[in-house]
Amino acid sequence: MSGVHDVDVSFRTGSARITYDEKVISEETIRDAVRDRNVSIQDDPDTTTDEVSTRSELRREAVFVGLTLFGMVTGLLTGWLSGPPLLMWAGYGVAYVFGGWYGLKGAIETLRHRAVDIDLLMIVAAVGALSIGAPFEGAMLLFLFSLSNTLQHYAIGRSRRAIKSLIEMRPDEAQVLRDGEEVTVPIDDVVVGDVFVVRPGDRIPLDGVVTSGEGTVDQASLTGESVPVPKESGDEVFGGTINESGSLEIEVTRQAHESAISRLIDMVENAQSEKAPTQRLIDRLEQPYVLGVFALTIAAIGLPLALGSEFTSTFYRAMTLMVAASPCAVIISRPRRSSRQSPPAADRASCSRAANTWRRQRTSTRSPSTRRGRSREAIHS
Repeated sequence: MSGVHDVDVSFRTGSARITYDEKVISEETIRDAVRDRNVSIQDDPDTTTDEVSTRSELRREAVFVGLTLFGMVTGLLTGWLSGPPLLMWAGYGVAYVFGGWYGLKGAIETLRHRAVDIDLLMIVAAVGALSIGAPFEGAMLLFLFSLSNTLQHYAIGRSRRAIKSLIEMRPDEAQVLRDGEEVTVPIDDVVVGDVFVVRPGDRIPLDGVVTSGEGTVDQASLTGESVPVPKESGDEVFGGTINESGSLEIEVTRQAHESAISRLIDMVENAQSEKAPTQRLIDRLEQPYVLGVFALTIAAIGLPLALGSEFTSTFYRAMTLMVAASPCAVIISRPRRSSRQSPPAADRASCSRAANTWRRQRTSTRSPSTRRGRSREAIHS
């Protein structure tokens, strides 16, 4: 879109940051464009309600996976034991309906945007397996597919909760000294040079230097140090850490958006949203691969028929080819790649990488670079 400079989407945090020129394009135009893609926008989301809704949806997906497994096993055992055909087909019917529910919705949505993806390939392959009398193979495809998506959503939810826990480490207010009296001030209104007071058990709201008092500070949330660090006049302290003993008066050296905890949150969000090279390659090849499988399947039907082969055997071979080409290993590996960056990995690996980077940048006196244009963040449910 003309006037849009940059779009940064993080599916893990459920957010999108759009940088644009307000002289060229309006905010409402961008909002309309986002809504046209069936994405909801929440300016001030109720995190509690959103979390409850997400967990409810995840439970529903888990139930669907369980029903898919139940239907698949019922159909298989009934066939093996020569049970009633009606029961066998009822079992496979349950597996197909619940296993393909979310995949079919996703495939339809993708087709609306004139594209194809793995969702569509898995659904068509399952139907193809059913059409050649192999309902169990189709049900197995759908089970693996639905299980993978559920595990992936679970991993993403854990990552979001990890980032939320980091955000909660940052206090909203500070006890600032004004004319010798303590005044409660939002941290966004505190400027460099202000002095605030921190008592034992309080979380330090901003980065600064101790000007008066002695105590110990638990910095494990930022540096991983297991032992509280003694602090006295002249020592540096960081926002988000906990003052364990002694009252401290601290002079602010960085504003809220430049504090160590704010930079750590940004680094963790970036670490969570980054894709592994293998995942980027899979995403790039997904649509060409699906189109290639469809083209190969059509060729496997059309060419033999043109040469006079029988339709039934030709169709059977083509459907077998498509089922065999369904990338089950790729599908089931998605949540494994996602979980690498989710808790405990998000709490340990991502935070550790961010903290190490932050330590290397601590001596830097340069303020974070800013981009021209307005930046807006919308939380998508």
